[in-house]
Amino acid sequence: MKLALALFFTLAGSFAAAAASDPVEMYLSNFSPLRGDKTISSSDALLRLELDLDGDGQYEVLLSMARDQDGDNGNVWSVYANTTAGYTGAGTITFHPKSFYLGPIDDLGDYGLVTFKPGLGGEGMLVAYLFNGTAVHEIEIASITRDPESGQLRGQGLIDKYMNQAANGADAVTSTNAATLAKKFGIKVDAKGNQPQQSDRFSAASSPDSSSSSEAVPSPSLSPNSKASWSIPWMLLGAILALAAVGAVVWIKRG
Repeated sequence: MKLALALFFTLAGSFAAAAASDPVEMYLSNFSPLRGDKTISSSDALLRLELDLDGDGQYEVLLSMARDQDGDNGNVWSVYANTTAGYTGAGTITFHPKSFYLGPIDDLGDYGLVTFKPGLGGEGMLVAYLFNGTAVHEIEIASITRDPESGQLRGQGLIDKYMNQAANGADAVTSTNAATLAKKFGIKVDAKGNQPQQSDRFSAASSPDSSSSSEAVPSPSLSPNSKASWSIPWMLLGAILALAAVGAVVWIKRG
């Protein structure tokens, strides 16, 4: 009996470890895009990027659906840390794989990923994502504002300092289409492929397998056909009432 119980718990532990060994499976089970439906579309593609976020020689896995974007800020990436117990979620970061810096951050005395979040008129925010081994944290390095008198951007030097060294991780991004994900992980895929269209400056995400289509949201107002179907009965009722009124007048005069 004890041997059977020991074997059961050993197998259970193995299955638990297997479930936590693939970050893609974890990502799909918790998929919740910043905008749009959680349904996986046939036109979706899962992007994968592996980066050493804290410089310890251990690569973290970053996953993002191609359409899961925060406007011009880039894709929203879920970060998974490789631990002795398997992969665990470490938070999310937002950046373009074509425009980020990864390395020592002198202004913070730390190591991490730096990206520029643009605003209007060239203004924006230079931020860093720091990974402490268990979670990622966003820290503002500097706000980039425009001087009202000179029109020059304050903090442009900091942008140049980091973004001129920006890495291009586009070539390192791998893409997996929805059909492959469905076959491997048994997820349900919407065959219609209708997903909210997001702005995309990352060309690597725009592949035949990851292209998305947009569908107009039906208006709550009545369609032209439905309006016509309502107007015809009212016209008939009006005609009947008019004829009834004329008949009543004629009857009264005869009486």
